[in-house]
Amino acid sequence: MKNNKCKHIIALFAVLCVTIPHVLFAETVLRTGENVSVEAEQTVEGDYYVSVGPVGKTVMSGSVLEDMLAFGASIVVNGAVGEDVLLLGGTVDVLAPVGGDVRVAAGEVVISQTVGGDVFVFGGTTAILSTATIEGDVFVFGGSAVIEGDVQGSVYGKVEQMNINATVAGAVDVYAPAGLTLSEKAVIKGDVSYGSMRTIVRSPQAVIEGAIHEKPKEVHTSKDQLRSVLVPLFIVLFTVLSLYLLGKTHIQSVVEEVQAKPAKSMLLGLGLLLLGPIAAVLLLVSVIGMFVGIVTLSLLIALYVVALALSGAIFGIMIARIFDKRAPLSLPIVVLGTVLLYGAVMIPVLGVFLVVVLVSTTLGSMGLLVYKHFA
Repeated sequence: MKNNKCKHIIALFAVLCVTIPHVLFAETVLRTGENVSVEAEQTVEGDYYVSVGPVGKTVMSGSVLEDMLAFGASIVVNGAVGEDVLLLGGTVDVLAPVGGDVRVAAGEVVISQTVGGDVFVFGGTTAILSTATIEGDVFVFGGSAVIEGDVQGSVYGKVEQMNINATVAGAVDVYAPAGLTLSEKAVIKGDVSYGSMRTIVRSPQAVIEGAIHEKPKEVHTSKDQLRSVLVPLFIVLFTVLSLYLLGKTHIQSVVEEVQAKPAKSMLLGLGLLLLGPIAAVLLLVSVIGMFVGIVTLSLLIALYVVALALSGAIFGIMIARIFDKRAPLSLPIVVLGTVLLYGAVMIPVLGVFLVVVLVSTTLGSMGLLVYKHFA
């Protein structure tokens, strides 16, 4: 009776997660796959959510009347979006007007058309082209930023270097260690406050109507750099060691599940990573499913944190079993795997790919164990 009841609860929860968003948001379009596109003649009447995974590409050439949310390796927005945009990807090209705010986290970001609200970018390189107009403020964090389109608000951020070659109606307040450049078409109507290891580079044609303020230079000693590397590592180690001491048996079960069903675990984990947050957010913004959405989102966050911490232990035991197929899970293996995985993150592209695969596999194996427990 207890097992049947648990099965019914799990089945009901799964049905609710799938059906409630469609019932409450009949105009919301949710698409997943490796390559997903919206053709030029298509119109999404409500919100548009799309996930193509860490290696897929999505192109939106039609129009979205409300919000757009996308996750993928390559995201191209060729059609107008009526309200806000949230994009997470490797390369992101916003080549059409957006009525509200644009929020992007990506390696490369290009914005070439009018944005009706603010622009918030966290990325490697950011380019706001001369054909763009930003009606709100610009917040940019990451590597390099080039702003050639007019900004009706202010520009804020912390980047390695920034080049402004446009009109900024407000102020400029940035940290740019490698330098801030105001090119010949730059017109800054407010104050310019900057922090840099270099003096501001200003073209003779550039116009600054406000005052220029240089912030105190940020001096990073070798001790500071070492601390920035070691502190996150110690946090991860503390988390995984705490989990190891509190539940070594459970971690061993996760390891064995990964060893027995690696492909199935990884696919299930990717599904939880990509679709879980979307389902939780859809429930969260609804009235009927708000409580379920909060609980689901909280559980997902907890699972993600645990999976991220345990992925180092999984990595360690996988390496150990290359040399000894019967190597048991032990404290030295957990520490070694965590340190090696942390170091692998520093490797461009390959390191991130390895972490995604390990976290997905660990998350999926945890999901399979939970299902077996209640089934």
